[in-house]
Amino acid sequence: MEQAGADSLYPVRIQDDDDLLAAVIDAVSIPVNSTAHPVKHDLERFRRLGVGRITYGPLLQLAMTDAMKNMLRPWTP
Repeated sequence: MEQAGADSLYPVRIQDDDDLLAAVIDAVSIPVNSTAHPVKHDLERFRRLGVGRITYGPLLQLAMTDAMKNMLRPWTP
């Protein structure tokens, strides 16, 4: 990755595994990015682990859908 010129690494589907995420971060010298759920994930945890960048990706839409369902529940029969 780094030898090929990558300036960051974006492993997918490991955001919930602290040990794996930390191992990836320790294995490379470039920033490691992660996807995060804006409600279920703790931003401080990602900082502690050393994640270089956070994106919400589709998880932001999922969080908004959940919030909207809860908001509209009283209006549905």
